[in-house]
Amino acid sequence: MANLKELDFMIKNRPNLIRKNKILILLAGATALILFLFFLIQQFTSEVNWNLFDFIIASGFLFGAGLASTFSYIIYCLRATIFLIVELS
Repeated sequence: MANLKELDFMIKNRPNLIRKNKILILLAGATALILFLFFLIQQFTSEVNWNLFDFIIASGFLFGAGLASTFSYIIYCLRATIFLIVELS
């Protein structure tokens, strides 16, 4: 009987789990897109000269900033997130 209760709980909370995974997938996609733009720019100009280490560090910063803003939005309300972003800039 415990397994049926767990299954029922998982089915009821499935949209929340999918939504959370979508956020992480969107963050990873946005990070990859931004880094791909820098990679393309690097092919056409000598002003951007990044190696693999630079891309790894930049991806950590971008993904970390996205996660931090997402978690702050989840934990606090929208006003608190906007206040935090304005206060930090």
